[in-house]
Amino acid sequence: SAMVGSALCFLLARGLGRDVGERFAGKGALAGVEVAVDVHGQAVDEAFFDEVIALSLDQDTPERISTLQQLILFKPSCAQAHNNLAICYIATEQYNVGIPMLKLANKLDPDDPVIAGNLENAKAAKKEKNMEKFRNIFPDKKKER
Repeated sequence: SAMVGSALCFLLARGLGRDVGERFAGKGALAGVEVAVDVHGQAVDEAFFDEVIALSLDQDTPERISTLQQLILFKPSCAQAHNNLAICYIATEQYNVGIPMLKLANKLDPDDPVIAGNLENAKAAKKEKNMEKFRNIFPDKKKER
C-alpha cells in the first residue's frame, strides 16, 4: 500500500513537474532518485513500472483502475498495464471499453500469449453476454396442448 502511494506520488510529480514533486517528497528525496536514475538509467524506470503493476493486483477494483490509468498516462507503451486495466473493465462487463484496450495491448506486445488469450476470452464473453440478453428478450415458450 505504501509502495502504491509512492508510485502515485512519483507519477503525479512526473506529470505535473519538479515543483510539485518537491512539495510532496522534498528536494533531498528527488536528488536521491535522480542519482539512482543516473546510475541505473532506464532499468530503474522499467522496474518501477513493473512493481506498480504487481502492486495494483492487490488493490480493490476502483483503486486498481485508478493506478493503472495513471500508469498508462505516463507510459502509454506499457502493454501489461493496458491488459490489466482491460481485465478490470471486462470483469465489470464493460466490454466496449475493455476489448479495445486489449486490442491495443496485443498490438503493443503481439508476442504475449496471455494478452492474446485475454483478448479472445473477452470477445467470447461479450458474445455470450449478448446471446444471454437475446435469450431474455425472446425466451423459449413451450407449446401447451
